[in-house]
Amino acid sequence: MIRFLQISDIHFLCCNETDDEYAQMRERFREDLLYLKHEVGVIPYLLICGDIANKGQENEFEAAKAYINEICVALEKNGQKPDVFVVPGNHDIDRTPYKTTRSHLLSKLLSFENKENEHFLQECRKTEPESMKILYSPLEAYTKFADDYSSNDKLNEALNLKDESLELQDKNLFWRRPIGKLGNYTVNIIGINSTLACDGKEREKPNLSKGEHALFVPFMGYNVVTHSNEVNISMVHHPLNWLGNEKYVQKVFDDRFKIQFYGHMHKQSSCSNAAIKIYSGALQPPFGEDDYPPIYNYIEIDIKDSELSVSINCRIWDGTKFCRYEQESKSYSLSLVRENSWSTEDKINAGQELPIEVTPLPKHEIIQRFRTLSQSVKKRIIAELLPEEINEKKSSYEKELIFIRTMRDSCRLNELYDKLKNI
Repeated sequence: MIRFLQISDIHFLCCNETDDEYAQMRERFREDLLYLKHEVGVIPYLLICGDIANKGQENEFEAAKAYINEICVALEKNGQKPDVFVVPGNHDIDRTPYKTTRSHLLSKLLSFENKENEHFLQECRKTEPESMKILYSPLEAYTKFADDYSSNDKLNEALNLKDESLELQDKNLFWRRPIGKLGNYTVNIIGINSTLACDGKEREKPNLSKGEHALFVPFMGYNVVTHSNEVNISMVHHPLNWLGNEKYVQKVFDDRFKIQFYGHMHKQSSCSNAAIKIYSGALQPPFGEDDYPPIYNYIEIDIKDSELSVSINCRIWDGTKFCRYEQESKSYSLSLVRENSWSTEDKINAGQELPIEVTPLPKHEIIQRFRTLSQSVKKRIIAELLPEEINEKKSSYEKELIFIRTMRDSCRLNELYDKLKNI
């Protein structure tokens, strides 16, 4: 069994406690988590499905990071805290950079006829990295925040290095992290960015009016090759009925992502057909949304005899405490056996196994500890653990990013942890 705590839409503002309408709710949330861990034990993963900030500002992300650390401390049991994964939402972007230029690029992204938008973005990735920089520029503060949580796609990581000789052609627009095995299946979390076409005029596809538009998630942003011995969990902020090409995207999602997490709507719901879909309510809905009380989910998944089971324990704020939301606390099961499926032995051998590194501290905490060291100590550790990979011409910031990502991707964070223990 794998356990998750799943939240969304925390819309973190920076304000005095006396002005913070959710200060008391967050304290009761922390207390509820203490009860939860007493009942169920270690919860190894915290998933946050977007709208972490309010206007995509760096100080908002700093406040959110401090609060996420508080959640991890509340969930700590037997020395174990959860690993954290995040995806961006429309409130995580700063819409001011390159506003005029981005409006022209967005018009190309919203040209769905004959997949013009797909071809346009492919060409930009191949030959015009400067255009990709402009498209990703609203995510600059989010990118720095998400880097601690290993939650940036390869293309965004490359853009963040500010390398003049950018090669983006082979960079993914999604991130994938293997988190464990259930039976013969490797379980992966896939993070997908649905914000590239956000400009404040995006709306749910069935409700479009003049001047409004549906969203665009490029095919290379969710084109995850999936083997028969893998179960993928997708994290994306916007539900797929916000996309201009919803029907096609939904077919791909249902085939490749058997569990799908969404945020944005502030209202909890879930369903199961070709895949199990969980639309999370908001932990901190915007002020005045009285119809959408704060919500969070404790989720368990398991696989037995090729049957995927998902149990959702939904908790809702009643104004003074969190309690079980009976209407949305549900259990689902889904067969993973495909038509003309292979034998069990073939399933075990299908595809390449992704390495899974178990660390004594959450990966983001190891990364954050490293970041707080002095430049001289960081330089020494980098020289000891990765001397051949660091180009001396790069800035200290770039060296640090390359070092962290290389240690993470090569499953060497335990080596970094051993170094940190001796400092």
